[in-house]
Formats: sequence, structure tokens, C-alpha cells
Amino acid sequence: MKEKQPLMNTTAIPADEFRINFTDYLSRVRYGKEVIAITRYKSNAAYLISPELMQLLLDPSKRITKRQRQQAFKRMDKFLSKSSVPDMDEEELATLIQQEVDAVRAERKAKHKA
Repeated sequence: MKEKQPLMNTTAIPADEFRINFTDYLSRVRYGKEVIAITRYKSNAAYLISPELMQLLLDPSKRITKRQRQQAFKRMDKFLSKSSVPDMDEEELATLIQQEVDAVRAERKAKHKA
């Protein structure tokens, strides 16, 4: 079973090789914004990541900007104002929620292509 890499710029390195070339890999992470997956017995044992990435992982508020957060709340307010949630049946509500989720995903996909 092949383990998924969590980030796009992840390089898998065997632990023995990592030990020998530690300073090179440290530089690649710090200056090249790369993530190093240290493998042992063909599976990921640990990751070497930059301080910036660590901060993003530790502080969820840094994952999106204040503007993005405000847009999400506006979108939710718009959704709630145009729908009378208590009066909807479950199927109609599920369809409406799925439409909103699809719209957000399409917006994110368009941003990644740009």
C-alpha cells in the first residue's frame, strides 16, 4: 500500500540517506520551501518542514486571510437569507448545501489555476 504524500512538494528520503546529507536537506526545506518525508522500511516515519508551514499547521487562523474568512461568512449569510431552512425537507436542504459546496470548490479550483 502506497502512502499518500500530504503536500505537493514532498520528497521522500530514506533515513540513512537523510542522516548522511542532513544539512543539504535542511537547506532544501528552509530555502527551497520543500517538505522532506523521511522514510523507514518504505513508509513515512517523519517529516521535515519549514517554520512557516509549522505555523500554518498550528494556527488555523493563518490558513486563510481575514478577507477570505469574511467572504465565507457573507456567503453563509446569503445562503441562510435565501433559504428558509426550518421549512425545507432534508433532501431539498442537502441539495442546496451541495450547490454551495460545489460553488466554493469551483472558486478554489479557479484560484489554483490562476
